[in-house]
Amino acid sequence: MRDLAPDPRLEKVEVLTCFMMGHDFWPRERCVTSLRRLREAFPNVRRFLLGDTARTTNIPDRDKPVFTLAFETAHDLMGVYLPTLAEWEDVFEESGWKFLNARAVRVPADSVVYELA
Repeated sequence: MRDLAPDPRLEKVEVLTCFMMGHDFWPRERCVTSLRRLREAFPNVRRFLLGDTARTTNIPDRDKPVFTLAFETAHDLMGVYLPTLAEWEDVFEESGWKFLNARAVRVPADSVVYELA
């Protein structure tokens, strides 16, 4: 996903989805580059639905739901950076995507589906 190149077979794609793997684009500069590459590889995409779970910032560790705590801990142990929701929203414009909407997902905590164009 991070290294997709333009391909004529991808030119007709109008809807692109990415669920529960967007955090693998990070850290920030690599994320911006990866999202730009997706924009170039899929030049006619009208909507990009990007769903992911972000690092929580508003729940004390002792109050985090079990899945959220396990998800964040496991990613920390693997050395995978989990961006916050604010960090996600900060990369869209720079990477060539227009932010249209965000729909919160209740479980796991701080999960969202972004609608981009």
